Amino acid sequence: MRLFSTRVANGLALVSGFAALQYEVLWARQLSELLGGSVTAGAWTVAWFFVGLSLGAWRLGPGADRTARPWRRFAVIEAGIVVVVLPTLWLDELAGLVLPLLGEALWGPAGGAIKAALAGLVVLPPAVLMGGTLPALGAAAITAPASAGAQRAWLYGLNTLGGAAGIAFISFVSLPELGIQRSYLIAMGCGLFVTVTAWACGRRDRARARMHDPLVHGCHGQAEPRNEAELARAVTGKAHGQTSLPMAPLMESHLSQQQSSCTPRAQPTGQLAAGAAGTVDAESTCPPYAALLLSAVSGYGVLAAEV
Repeated sequence: MRLFSTRVANGLALVSGFAALQYEVLWARQLSELLGGSVTAGAWTVAWFFVGLSLGAWRLGPGADRTARPWRRFAVIEAGIVVVVLPTLWLDELAGLVLPLLGEALWGPAGGAIKAALAGLVVLPPAVLMGGTLPALGAAAITAPASAGAQRAWLYGLNTLGGAAGIAFISFVSLPELGIQRSYLIAMGCGLFVTVTAWACGRRDRARARMHDPLVHGCHGQAEPRNEAELARAVTGKAHGQTSLPMAPLMESHLSQQQSSCTPRAQPTGQLAAGAAGTVDAESTCPPYAALLLSAVSGYGVLAAEV
C-alpha cells in the first residue's frame, strides 16, 4: 500500500506541476495583452506567482502534517485551484469592464502600481493554493520517517520537471495550435484529474485503515462488536435490554483485551536494534541524490524556458 501511495504521489506531483506552469504562461500572455508591455506583465506574473507559493507554503503547509486525511486535503486544494482559475477564462471580458473605469489613471504616475495590483488579483489567489499542494502531497505519501528525505526530493523534483514540461507544451503546442481558452481547459483538465485521483486515494486509504482497525475487525480480521448492544450480547450472552451490567467497565475491559492482543511481543534489545537497522537500510535504498539532480536540471529548464 505504501508503494502504491508513493507511486501515485509521484505521478500527481508531475501532473500538478505540468498544470501550474501552464497557468503561469497563460497569465503572462493575457496580462501582456491587457496591460501593455510583455516585460512588465511577465515580471509581475513571476513575482506574484512566487509570492503566492511562499504564502501558501507558509500558511497551508504546517496544517498538512496535522490533518488525518492528507489525500483529501490535497484534493480539496487542487479543486480550489481549478475554481479560482475558472474566471480567467473570461478575463478579456472582465478587463473590458474594468479598464475603461480606470481611464487615464492606468497610464499616469500610479499606473505601475495599478497594473501590479491587477496582476496580483489574477495570479495571487491560485498561487497561494499551489503553495499548499506539495506539503499536503508529501504528508499523504510519506509514511516512513526513514524515507522522508528521499521522497520529498522526488516529489519536488518531479513537480519541477512537470512544470518545465508544461511550459514547453503550452509554448510550442497548445497556445499556437489551440489558443488561450482551450489551453486553459487543458490545464484545468489536468487539475481535475489530480483532484479525482487524490480523492480516490483518500477513500482507498480510509477503507483500508478501517478494515485493519482492531476496534472494528479485531486483530486477525474477526468481526468485533460495533456498539454497546452487540458488546453486551458478546460478553453476557443476553440482549442489551436484559443485562444489568454497566457497559462502561465492559467496554474498557474489551478494549484493553483487544489492545493487549494486538500489541506485538517485545523483542530482545539485540534483535530490536538489528530489526531497526534493517528497516533503515531498506528505506534508504533510494538515496535522494538522483532526485536532487533531477530537480536541479529541471529547474534550469524552467529558467531557460522563462527567458
